[in-house]
Amino acid sequence: GSLKIPVGTTAQRPASPVNGMIRFNTTLGYNEWYSSTLSSWLAISDPPAYSVEYLVIAGGGGNSGGYAGGGAGGYRSSVTGESSGGGAAAEPQISLTSLTVYAVTVGAGGTGNSNGQDSSFGSIISLGGGRGGYDPVASGTSGGSGGGRYGSAFGGTPGSGTVGQGFAGGNGVDGVS
Repeated sequence: GSLKIPVGTTAQRPASPVNGMIRFNTTLGYNEWYSSTLSSWLAISDPPAYSVEYLVIAGGGGNSGGYAGGGAGGYRSSVTGESSGGGAAAEPQISLTSLTVYAVTVGAGGTGNSNGQDSSFGSIISLGGGRGGYDPVASGTSGGSGGGRYGSAFGGTPGSGTVGQGFAGGNGVDGVS
């Protein structure tokens, strides 16, 4: 026995398809089905895609021995009603397909005078926070959020943040009595 399904070219697809329709496409040479969620025809062998929200936070930067703190790790979010880092609007959701492996990296916080490590989910990357400035290097480093400046007596500048991930660092104490 067999089942006969509709057959036709791409141009002959139904004008008003409904979810779950199945047909053989002679132009493309395979069976296809219609997904109303995605508003498109998919090869039966193709897994469906899902729209997902994400939150990716990187490791924070190390401090400078107590005078200037490290910056927070980059903060990227597509969660409805939330913001991304640095006051940016939430990012768009991403489309993921089943049966696909997506790499995930969780960045550690910086130790001593080092930046935090980056975190990632697929192609979404949040930068590690910048380390705080320290004597004799008074400037904080850039990162997801910038590291703080050691103090005005030592010059230097706070590290800059990354747009859409975090703010610039601030000023630490002077370290001088």
